[in-house]
Amino acid sequence: MTIRLDAEGNLYTMNECYSCDNEGPHYSTFVVNGSPVFQCARCMGPVSDTSPAPSTWLPGRPA
Repeated sequence: MTIRLDAEGNLYTMNECYSCDNEGPHYSTFVVNGSPVFQCARCMGPVSDTSPAPSTWLPGRPA
């Protein structure tokens, strides 16, 4: 995940929200274990660098 700093000193990321597909920017709302947590302004869901699981590993799916 690319973390950036705006002119006011706030951390943000442009990663897409996987809950609502909002492209950002998403700002850090709090810190957990020393890492910033980003929240989507549209759906209030967490935004991270995790991506949805590829469908090819699911049983019964073509490889």
